[in-house]
Amino acid sequence: EQMANVEGEVNFVFVNGISTLPTPAVDYKEIFEQMKLVMTDTINSTLNERERDKEEGTVVISEASQAKAERLYSRIGFVSVGSNPPECIVNNCQPFDWQGQAEDLRTPAARDHLQQLLENAGLNFATDFQLIDTHKSRSLLNFEDKNIGKISGGTDLIITPKGTGRISYGQQMCVLFELKTSQNIEKNGIETFIPSAVVEFISANCISHQPSILTVLTDLNNNTHAWKSYYDLSGKRVDVDEYENLTLDQMISLVAYHLNQHVVKDARYSIHSSSDAQGQRYTHLKRKFDDSDLKEALDRFEDMAEGTADWSRDRALATWDFLQNMGVERMPATVKYSMMYA
Repeated sequence: EQMANVEGEVNFVFVNGISTLPTPAVDYKEIFEQMKLVMTDTINSTLNERERDKEEGTVVISEASQAKAERLYSRIGFVSVGSNPPECIVNNCQPFDWQGQAEDLRTPAARDHLQQLLENAGLNFATDFQLIDTHKSRSLLNFEDKNIGKISGGTDLIITPKGTGRISYGQQMCVLFELKTSQNIEKNGIETFIPSAVVEFISANCISHQPSILTVLTDLNNNTHAWKSYYDLSGKRVDVDEYENLTLDQMISLVAYHLNQHVVKDARYSIHSSSDAQGQRYTHLKRKFDDSDLKEALDRFEDMAEGTADWSRDRALATWDFLQNMGVERMPATVKYSMMYA
């Protein structure tokens, strides 16, 4: 196309040599300015939307809303199956007295009280477990995944196998307690605090190597909600038992049962070193939700492979171990060949 101006008043447009009817003169400068404004608005709108997505992608546990908790819940693929209250193995547990003080001030005393209740239920904190006050650590549950999003925050108390070092608290936590005073729950309702507890539960499942996580929202009286995960290996999913309105006796019984039946009592336990078939399948399943440990798997591979010759059986074994940690279920032909003929 060609365009010719005639005294700046009319335009003749030639298309393939054929003239069109004259049209009124166009102020292209004005059109350009309008287009620039539209483009600027579009760019700003896109940037604002990206910023909102970024903000929504970061969930601060203490500020979690129901909508954000539900979004994370759906992203990670948890399936709520509900559950009946646990059978009580203890009776007449002594409620904790908050003495009208805030959670932060009474958490150390609450920890001591809770440990005594759990010891009365038959748990051994001298040899098997440790109950740790983590309420001052606001980064224990920090977690980021490209598919799930980013979570930041912590919880008040955790239980880990005895001997777990501070650096491994996250990997070995098997029970989490989010504490609220009875006065706080009475004033605001326990439902107000459920989103934060759910996000704690989600993050703990992604971080911990333990096969099952129990998260408890409680006032250490008769106001308790709890969430417990277990892995449906046949369905390749995480099912969640939800417990509502538990009494103190029921809560202590639930924690005791969970620790006795669903926890690996080894402070060095790792899903990467599990040698049994179920443990390996669990590794594959967990890898669908959490790829933050791939660097650890790679470091482990490099340590194992160091000093082994190329195409040797030892190198093949190290390679297969690394691939399994990434979730590969079938041995590649090259690895199988090396193992057979090296």
